[in-house]
Amino acid sequence: MKFAIVSALMTICFLGICSTNAETELVKNAKWSKLAANGVPESWENRVTGSNSFSVTQAATGNVLKLTVKDPAKTAFFMYRNLPLEAGKRYTVSYEVKGSADGKYLLYCEWQRQAPDAAKAVLQSYNTRLQSVSGEWKKLVFTFTFPQDCRMAYMVLMAKQGEIEFRNLSFTPAK
Repeated sequence: MKFAIVSALMTICFLGICSTNAETELVKNAKWSKLAANGVPESWENRVTGSNSFSVTQAATGNVLKLTVKDPAKTAFFMYRNLPLEAGKRYTVSYEVKGSADGKYLLYCEWQRQAPDAAKAVLQSYNTRLQSVSGEWKKLVFTFTFPQDCRMAYMVLMAKQGEIEFRNLSFTPAK
């Protein structure tokens, strides 16, 4: 009887430890599994205009958000607003990407920074380098520290040229 009680307590403690170490996803619907009637993933803003297009395809290896640019003069991006970030904390963004041979994209975070001595807020970004893709899935990861005096953080997934596909997006506190 004592063995059964001790065993049950150890199992409960183990499960408690494991659950506290689980990653906390900060982006609602990061896997694009919930779609509105118009096909836009819930909690995301669609900024695809002109002849540019998007689609979400369900797949066993992760749902795929595809952005296609036919008119580079028009926009082709999705935005996730109101990231719950805290000043001085570190965050990790990881995702997989692939696309057409001419594909170029950005995946970046941006926020408003209001320094105490500044008259107005300015936009500050992280990871804004234009990137090329290949026809094979590639996992990318970046980590950053959210600065002091900042607010209104958001993330942008933007296609600038060709076809770009994203999957397995994750935005979590850094370990």
